[in-house]
Amino acid sequence: MRHSPHLVSEVMTQTVVAVGEEARFKEIVETVGQWKVSALPVPAGEGRVVGVVSEADPLPKEDLAQAARTMAHKSVKRLPVVDGEGMLQGIVSRADLLKVFLRSDDDLAQEVREEIVGRLFPAPAEICGSRWWTEWSR
Repeated sequence: MRHSPHLVSEVMTQTVVAVGEEARFKEIVETVGQWKVSALPVPAGEGRVVGVVSEADPLPKEDLAQAARTMAHKSVKRLPVVDGEGMLQGIVSRADLLKVFLRSDDDLAQEVREEIVGRLFPAPAEICGSRWWTEWSR
């Protein structure tokens, strides 16, 4: 009776489908569908793996809320960020998304004043320099 496997090499699939570093969005999607795999290694040069692209990864640049929803829904810890041509621009992790909330209260308040209050209630030019505007916008 054969013993149960104890090494990765005893259970791994040796025929591996991969995509190159320059693979476009369409090629990644087609390869994932054709081979019915959920992720593809990305080798460079002489086969050294420089990354892995999963079926959830080739997403265009998204706002932070959408990226967080995608990560939660797909149960992934990071998403590569690609441009409109599918070219890798960077990677965002859960920790990266949390950095948004690791700012001082003053920084958050300033952003709220600029991004929300300033857009909803633009101050007339003649009031902007006044003490009232300065006090109100704090």
